[in-house]
Amino acid sequence: MNTTTKKNNIPLRRCIVTGEHGDKRSLLRIVRKPDGQLEIDLHGKMPGRGAYIQRSIAILAKLKASQLIQKHLGVQPDDAFYERLANVLNE
Repeated sequence: MNTTTKKNNIPLRRCIVTGEHGDKRSLLRIVRKPDGQLEIDLHGKMPGRGAYIQRSIAILAKLKASQLIQKHLGVQPDDAFYERLANVLNE
């Protein structure tokens, strides 16, 4: 009788700001929805192209200055998006 157990694999993702790898649940996903709008995906289930960042308010200034969202997702975020992101990161 074969008694192998299935190992639960935790998906790893890379933060676009720091380059550090972390498990998918510890990072925050930013999504470009099919209609071109940017959304903050709190549960990691939204359809669309995604980029991951660490859940730290300290990286927000680097993210804004480097325009990494535009580079990875092809959409320029407005100031309202960065305000929503700051609110989520402060929680």
